[in-house]
Amino acid sequence: MGLVTPPCKTLYTTETARGSHSGIQTRQGRRNLPPDDAEGGSMTGVDHSRQEVLTSKRRIFNAKSIKIGTWNVRTLYQCGSMAQVLREMQAYSLEVLGVSEMRWTGQRQFSSDGITVLYSGHSDQHTIGVGIFLSKEAASALIGWKPVSHHIITARLQMQQAKVTVIKVYAPTETSEDSDKDEFYSQLQDTRDKIPNYDMKLLIGDFNAQIDSDRRGQNITVGPHGTVKETTKNGKRLTSLCVSNGLKIGNTFFQHKDIDW
Repeated sequence: MGLVTPPCKTLYTTETARGSHSGIQTRQGRRNLPPDDAEGGSMTGVDHSRQEVLTSKRRIFNAKSIKIGTWNVRTLYQCGSMAQVLREMQAYSLEVLGVSEMRWTGQRQFSSDGITVLYSGHSDQHTIGVGIFLSKEAASALIGWKPVSHHIITARLQMQQAKVTVIKVYAPTETSEDSDKDEFYSQLQDTRDKIPNYDMKLLIGDFNAQIDSDRRGQNITVGPHGTVKETTKNGKRLTSLCVSNGLKIGNTFFQHKDIDW
């Protein structure tokens, strides 16, 4: 899943689907406490976690067998929601899971049940927020990570073939102000531009975009399996980003089952 950027090869981007199957349904109760109170977690400061620590003991990760997913959970600020994500990650044998709308505050790294969690949220508001969950093996290959904003987070891993940078995003919704959308896409482009050219790049997340199957003038970027009758404004922004960076919108190249929400 996502945008894989090997040198001189096709690039892809994948958007998290939203709906009854992409959200987490949990009972109301005590809210999750992600920072120091996370169960079984040991805290690592952001400054330390962002350092590139390359040693001979760092595990080489095989990119050919890695399983990567992205999920809009709607919130992790509810009782039991964190445990459910960890169960689903293990059930699907995912090594890397991008999570959006975590709704946690601050920017931290901690471990829970053998999973390393990196997240970036608002300083004082329980809204939006993005994170990257790493299995024990993936965490051992972690070079560094960067909490860009409550919309964008990156993690860099040492793979067998090359280094790979995962960019996890949650874009402003269709009803957001244009200024917020402009800021997000500008920040995303800047983040991507700062990643070393020799890195493989994986762009995953929820772009809050809908794209139709009209491929005229953009058949390299958009596939034949759009899911709506007309591309939304956010969809046009996403398409423009992909055209400018030579990316393909992965979701549109695979046929989906029609589901009435």
